[in-house]
Amino acid sequence: MDLETASANAKTDAQLRQIGSILRSYGQTCLVATRDPIFLQVITAPSGFDLDRAATDTADGMLEAGGLASWQTPAIQARGDMMMVAGACRKRIGKARSDALVAEFGKSDSPRTRDYYLKSFDDALNDIELNFDVAQCNRLVTRYRAAIARASAR
Repeated sequence: MDLETASANAKTDAQLRQIGSILRSYGQTCLVATRDPIFLQVITAPSGFDLDRAATDTADGMLEAGGLASWQTPAIQARGDMMMVAGACRKRIGKARSDALVAEFGKSDSPRTRDYYLKSFDDALNDIELNFDVAQCNRLVTRYRAAIARASAR
């Protein structure tokens, strides 16, 4: 299966994560070409090239927005979801409550994780299609507080 078809047709977490396997397969084909006398003159592998790392980094870049990158633990995913709620519900729950959610759940020692949280917030804040009412926002906040607590307890 090609990468475009796999990413377009992926409906589950497992199918999305399959993208890494497809990228590894493409990379392996390229590495074989670097050892072929015909292609050796035009294709060379970078010094210290690590196929698994390259495939994982590329797949992570594709999967990060959905919370499915290899480094995104269930706790990070749940906090990213809460940040999305804080952004999407800001006009319904108010700036003060939205900012309080960001302050409580948007912190991390990892710059990559902090960037993910802020991007989740900003994307939802600017998404004109997300139009939750106050009751929906309150349910989402409750749901993700519970998800964060469960993930943190593991």
